Formats: sequence, structure tokens, C-alpha cells
Amino acid sequence: MKKEEFIKRIPQELQEKIGLQRFKISLIKCLNKKQVDKAKLLLDFQCEKIFSDLNLQTKEKSVNYLKETLKKFLVKENIKDFEVIDEKALKVTHRITFQNLLEEAIEKQKKIFEAKLEALKKQGIDTNIKVDSTQGAYVAILKKVNENFGLNYDISDLNLEKVQEFCDKLNSTYVRHLKSVFNSANKKNDKIINWFARIEKSTYDKFSKINKEINIFYYNEIEKILNNISVEEQYYFKTLLLTGMRNDELASIKKENIKNNTFYFYDSKSYFNKIVPIHKDLLDFINEKVKTLKDDEYLFFQNNKGKSRVNHIRYDRFNSRQCFKSIGKTLHKTRSTFVTYLNFFKSDFSEKDITSLTHKLSGQDQESYNKTLNISRLKKIIDSIDLKKIDIIQDQIENFNYQLEEVED
Repeated sequence: MKKEEFIKRIPQELQEKIGLQRFKISLIKCLNKKQVDKAKLLLDFQCEKIFSDLNLQTKEKSVNYLKETLKKFLVKENIKDFEVIDEKALKVTHRITFQNLLEEAIEKQKKIFEAKLEALKKQGIDTNIKVDSTQGAYVAILKKVNENFGLNYDISDLNLEKVQEFCDKLNSTYVRHLKSVFNSANKKNDKIINWFARIEKSTYDKFSKINKEINIFYYNEIEKILNNISVEEQYYFKTLLLTGMRNDELASIKKENIKNNTFYFYDSKSYFNKIVPIHKDLLDFINEKVKTLKDDEYLFFQNNKGKSRVNHIRYDRFNSRQCFKSIGKTLHKTRSTFVTYLNFFKSDFSEKDITSLTHKLSGQDQESYNKTLNISRLKKIIDSIDLKKIDIIQDQIENFNYQLEEVED
């Protein structure tokens, strides 16, 4: 008989504690195929006991536990699980767990993201700070699945009621990801039911737009923040407010991206070329800063590098600060503020120019627009921004029910 082994992947959250990524037990002493199959099923059951018993979750104890189980099986002593194994053998052999689907999705997303990074590198895009948010979401969802359903949860035990109850605890982004994961699984195996495509919106999603929290910074809030952060952080914050750039876009700006008082960069979602003039109130600081930099150095926070750069800037330097927490708004609201401002005060400017600056052109339209771009017109729009005039918008919101436009990430 060929060499047989029992191999079982250890859940990611237990790998460090147990000290292994997987269990690997030789089944060479099994006499035939039937015995091998039963041994594998028994060891699989015992793995579930290890994953749920804190006392077994060390490398030595867990491996010895499995080896001892196998030894007892082979000498036909204390085998109480045989009837269970025989009864459920077919089901267990073909069992697909919730965790299986998410782990497969994570591995698939890793490959997709790696290919994406390679393509971006060829375009000259700085990929050093790029983080795969989709993979991060999958990992977070997997943790919630483990907490809610337990480890190795058989998807055949899912039903609409259980899925609805679970989704009511999740944000809409996670639910969309689960719909996508199960949709892909269903295409491969039509016996897998995509319950997530059948659920109703959560109570939160149904009523989230009623009395929706104002999603822009008011001028008094901007002043409060500026009075409680460093000079470099002040200019970073103001640059976001006065350009509408996403945090990861500004975080990626280097000296080489600045020419003729203008930012040249790639849209961080669709990777087309973007051109945004620098506001007159920022020029002195930025031009002086540029004089001290090498071409490949970041404009802001040079010492923060690598994959954690964007999140470090977003959270450690801004969102975690009391001046942000006290008003209940995050750095992302700078983008909403910029878009709302330009749409409110746009009457004197070209609609196409406004649409470009508010990031609403598609990649193809933006590239076409860039060919006939008049930077002086964009410069005039950018320099017209006076943050104090946000008070006018605030008055319209609070007293005349002015409706804010939804701003995409």
C-alpha cells in the first residue's frame, strides 16, 4: 500500500499557540484502505477536540494526543467513535465548512493582489504602501464566523434564519463580501446554497439614512483639530481638505509627484492619472519642504514607511486623537468636505473641471479629459476654496435641510 498520511490544517488563530501550521501523522501502520479512511476520520474528530480544548493546545500535547488516538485505534482499544464514524463517514468525507470557503477566498485573493501589485509596479506606481483591504476584510470575517458559529462549521447546517441573525451583527461591506464568497462557491458546487443573497437588509442598513450623521467637517471643528496637532499634521490635514485626495493617495506623494505647484498621482481605486493643483495657502510650506527631499522621499512623514504607513497616518496621527474622537468624525470626511464645498460653490466654474476635481470621472473619461486639461482653470477652482465659507454650508444644512451628496470611498 502507498504511503498514507493524515494532514490537517490548524486554524490560523491557533497556529501560534500550538506552534504548528498543520498536523501530519503517518498512517503507515494501517493495514488497508478502509482502515486508513477510518483512521483519518477519527483523527479529524480528535482535531476538533484539540481546537476546542485549551489543555490540548500545545505542540507536544496535541501531537501526542493524535498519536495515542491512532495507537488505540490500531490495537482496537477504547474505540467509542466507530459507530459515529461509520454513520457519518460519507457526510464527513464530503463536508465543506464555512471556514473552508473563507480560507479558500483568502488564498485566492492573495494571488489576485500579488498579480495586481506586479501590474502596478510596471506602471511605476509605488506599491510599498499598498495593503489588500479585501483580504483584511476576509480575515476579519473569518474571526467573526469562528466566534459566532465555532470552528469547522458545516455549511450544510446553515439556514436563512441563522444567516439573517449573523448578518444583523455585520456591516454591509462584510455582508457583500460573504455574498461574493458564497456566489463563487455556488458556481463551483451548485449544492452550496448562497443564503447571503437571500437575506433582508439589517435593521441598521434599513434606517441608517434617517437622521444621518453630517458627513463633513464644519469650520469650528477644523479649527479645533488644527489647534491640537503638529505643524506637519496640520498641513497634511489641510492638504486633504483642499485637494479632495484620499488618505492613501496623499500618503504616497513623493517629491517626484510634484511639478509646477501641482500634484501628479494615480487614483488609488482605478489607477488612472490625476492632476490637482496645490492650494495657494499650502504652497510656501510644501515648496520649502520639497527643497529638503530626494526625489523618492515622501512629502509627509518620511520616517513612516512600509505596509503600515497608510494606517499609521490615518489612525495614530489622526483618528485616534481626542480632537477627532470628540467630534465623532474621521480623516475620510476631508474628502466629503472637499466634494460638498465644490458642488455648493461651483456656479462660476466649468462642470467638467468640477467633476474631475471631485473624482467623479471614470478612468477613461479622466484620461480623455487630461489631454485637453487647462491647469490654470483647475488652479482657479482650488484657490477659490476658503474653509471659513463652510459656515455657509453648515447654516444651509442645519436651517434649510440642505442634502449632502454621497461620496464614494
